[in-house]
Amino acid sequence: QIRRQAYWAILSGAAGQCMGNRPIWLFGPGWKKALDSPASEAMIYLKQFFQSRAWYDLVPDQEHKVVTKGWGEFNRLDYLAAARTSDGSTVIVYMPTSRVVTVDMSKISGSQAKVWWCNPRKGNVATAGTFFTSGTRDFTPPGSDDWLLVIDDASRNLPAPGKSR
Repeated sequence: QIRRQAYWAILSGAAGQCMGNRPIWLFGPGWKKALDSPASEAMIYLKQFFQSRAWYDLVPDQEHKVVTKGWGEFNRLDYLAAARTSDGSTVIVYMPTSRVVTVDMSKISGSQAKVWWCNPRKGNVATAGTFFTSGTRDFTPPGSDDWLLVIDDASRNLPAPGKSR
């Protein structure tokens, strides 16, 4: 739930995200142990991930012009959040549950796009290939649970998501 709220917020236009829990916020008993909780670790990956892309240029895909199918049901726990940089160089899609999504590749700048799958639970990243930026393409995550799909204009030569730019 913490990851969903964080990625939904950033990809919907928020300027940041804060996560805490009672032991951490109050420096109460067990606060040091709580720093190693899965939710705390997920926030480290979230920060690294968004620092590697121009998050401040993201425009939410609220009208489903980039992700055209597979967005889930709004106001439900399976709704995906997607955003694209204003220049079209990067598209980021957060899927809280695994499913096939259809992307309008013509919304990505350049003639080819490099595609990445990112695991927000562990920070792992894997390339999914390079594709032409025309027509639509279906993408299926490499496993269950939640996933990030990142599509970059290949000519920008951006590092893997989560790595320094």
